[in-house]
Amino acid sequence: MGLYTCDFASITLPLPYINFSNPEPQRLVIYDVTGDLSATQLVSGFSAFNYSAVNADYTNYLEIACKTGGSLQISSTMFTDMNYVNEFKMTGCNFTSGLPSSAFSTFVELDSLTIEGGIIASTQSDTFSGLNITKISGLPTPQGKLTIKNANVGSNFSVGFFDSLSDLSAVDISGCGLNAIDPNMFLYNNKIRRLNLANNNFTTISSSFLKNMTSLTEVNVDGISFDCSTCDNLWFLDHFSAFSMHIKGTFLCSGGERVYQYFGEKCRSKDNCNSIPGIAIGIDCFEWYQILNYCFTSASFALSWVAFVVVVIYRRDMYKNEKEIEIRKREKAIRVLEALKRGGGGGQKAPPKGNFSWAITEDGDGTEVKKAL
Repeated sequence: MGLYTCDFASITLPLPYINFSNPEPQRLVIYDVTGDLSATQLVSGFSAFNYSAVNADYTNYLEIACKTGGSLQISSTMFTDMNYVNEFKMTGCNFTSGLPSSAFSTFVELDSLTIEGGIIASTQSDTFSGLNITKISGLPTPQGKLTIKNANVGSNFSVGFFDSLSDLSAVDISGCGLNAIDPNMFLYNNKIRRLNLANNNFTTISSSFLKNMTSLTEVNVDGISFDCSTCDNLWFLDHFSAFSMHIKGTFLCSGGERVYQYFGEKCRSKDNCNSIPGIAIGIDCFEWYQILNYCFTSASFALSWVAFVVVVIYRRDMYKNEKEIEIRKREKAIRVLEALKRGGGGGQKAPPKGNFSWAITEDGDGTEVKKAL
């Protein structure tokens, strides 16, 4: 429903909205795209898009699949009238002139932007100016994700490339051939929870790289050959452990050793806690105040259970004693009253008068004694 697939060679730009009247062009795929499109718009009249006529099981989706071996030039006006789109994907595109300033600003807001494959000759610090990528509520699976995957971007992205995307929840820059990681690459992206750095060429990570990524919970480093020549290069292991981050992928040194094993043997063998009083287990150091806290918590829990058991036993015994005393009183009273009833010279006397009286009743099951105040 609402899926249109167009061969770029057989269409004329801009595509008019009236050509997609029924159903709405909720999902639009244009394939074999190539050429200089910087001076034209992709569509026209799409500002009249009917949001109420879409299928809620799908996102409003646009995909540009470039022609193999071709090149593509885009501009900030190419996607005018397409701010209804939630998810945008470009595959196999060779941006021989790079990604220009404000390249995607006319989308205004996206839930997901993907550039997969191809070449990105250059990027600008303001390539994403005017665009917000964030989790959009109401979509089937909100992502808030930027993916630049298996694209040749040279040695690195331009400084400030990601700065304007402050609402990102996930970033995938795997397989981009990055030779280095800029320490301030994600300085203004403190909402990122998942980061994929897999299959790049860098071998070290600056100690300040993760300093502002306070929401990060998962990092994929598969296919990275880390320089383990000094223990300082592996600083991030302590960081990942301290913040309980999930590490995905095979974690290897450039010499083939497993990073965790190497770190444990070479960097933790003398002082696992770096002179801080504590106990080291693997690469983790449990400092003295953490151990005391665990001990106090465990002791409090144990004492609480002991107190509970003592109270239960005490209450059980007290109830048992009360029942036994009541039974003995009843038995004594019955014996006395039965003796009075029989009479005779046994020397038994009636209970003295006081503030209560006794009543004796008989039925087929025996004698019942009642005491009344």
